Amino acid sequence: SMLARVAVVNARGRVLYSRFVVPTEPVTDYRTPITGLTAKDLTPESGAVTFKQAQSQVAALMHGRVLVGHALSNDLTCLQLGHARKDTRDTAKYKALRDPGHLGVPSLKTLALRILDRKIQFGVHDPGEDARTAMRIYQAYADVWEREAVAAGKIAASKIGKNRRVTAGKRSSR
Repeated sequence: SMLARVAVVNARGRVLYSRFVVPTEPVTDYRTPITGLTAKDLTPESGAVTFKQAQSQVAALMHGRVLVGHALSNDLTCLQLGHARKDTRDTAKYKALRDPGHLGVPSLKTLALRILDRKIQFGVHDPGEDARTAMRIYQAYADVWEREAVAAGKIAASKIGKNRRVTAGKRSSR
């Protein structure tokens, strides 16, 4: 899996960053029906940025912020970035979002329908929509989620709600 497109939104769902990324190696399958990507989208002539540019720009946006997303380890691995666990809110890992009747991690699509009553990811997946959806799910549980983090000693009580800049990110890969 290689980074093809990345999107970052703020707590209000406004897109802070959305770029196509020039491939770092030959592409064997663009998965166009799912990603919507074609070879032309991923060229500098079409405005695609290099992997290093995307990586550094996303790292700058994440710096000093709480990162919200779904299955963030996949996104961070693809971007070759890390983020402090105390500043990460992953909707795929939060136990309160898991369905007790099912084993495994719920998909973002499943959580969106169950929690937000929204249907997403029909046809082409949009990383901006996925980031906004993960943010909305987090916001629906934020008060409890943050209190639990304080109780577990993961963050200081003084950090809740005060100058906590939050961003959500999602990537498409091919």
